[in-house]
Amino acid sequence: MKLLAVLAVACALVTGGCALGMDVEAERAALLEVDHAFAQATAERGLEGFLSYVAGDASFFPAGAPIVTGKEAIGRLWSPLLTTPGVAITWEPLRANVSRAGDLGYTFGGYQLTRETEEGETVIEQGSYVTIWKKEPGGAWKVVVDIGNADQPPASH
Repeated sequence: MKLLAVLAVACALVTGGCALGMDVEAERAALLEVDHAFAQATAERGLEGFLSYVAGDASFFPAGAPIVTGKEAIGRLWSPLLTTPGVAITWEPLRANVSRAGDLGYTFGGYQLTRETEEGETVIEQGSYVTIWKKEPGGAWKVVVDIGNADQPPASH
């Protein structure tokens, strides 16, 4: 009987806790759609839409700055991007992947940050990002880690 219990535990560890009957491809497609909805909510509702997809204990990795952790701190970090006239950010997720258990996943893609200078010039930064998502007990995906990198260093003026 002990051997049977040990084999059952070993089998569970080898399969990685795979959720029975979970369709990994469907979960990938669903997570990709969640990232699209995240981008759309941000475009339509600004900071409120953005934060509605961020977990309370998330960590963001801003370029050239320390890690920012917690939804409130992330809101302060992103507020200038999402509330300043003449500044806009958009992104397009390209791919998603999920764990076999269906509780963790990541998306990545490209972003574009557009801003107006004081002289009225439009500056466009393009880059890429990776977002790690965690599925909450109710089934909603929330951002837990995010990092983005510009394709080129900012132009000097």
